[in-house]
Amino acid sequence: MAASKPVTAVALIICIAWLGSFASSVSELPKPPAVPARDSAPTGVPGIADGNAIADVKVTSCKLDDNPYFPSVKAQVEIVNSSDDLASYTATVSADAADGSRLGEGAVFSSKLQPGQKTTQEAVVMVNGKPSGNVTCAVVSADRLPF
Repeated sequence: MAASKPVTAVALIICIAWLGSFASSVSELPKPPAVPARDSAPTGVPGIADGNAIADVKVTSCKLDDNPYFPSVKAQVEIVNSSDDLASYTATVSADAADGSRLGEGAVFSSKLQPGQKTTQEAVVMVNGKPSGNVTCAVVSADRLPF
């Protein structure tokens, strides 16, 4: 038992020395270059929303689902790839009550649409309670990705 205490103390000293050496090495690494701040995302960069994707996405129907256990708004969303390349889409759809208040948002996704290809997806927006009157749905954002 007595022999294990000096071994433990030596191991602890080696660990502390190694940690100090590692910390010193890390502190001497070059700093990354500063990146200028931008007000908006760059355009023309694959995978970055450039404002054109939202034109490819539209709500074709918006209905209140009367399921008493899971009240929701269901929006049918049509996506047409208007680009010249294979593309995937993500889009956010809002559902608003008749008084203009936001009930919530839902998402749709579509992958690998060929140029000119169309798909229909359903966005489901879960709501609290049952809204009265008509509901309206709108596409609030969309991104086109190059895959």
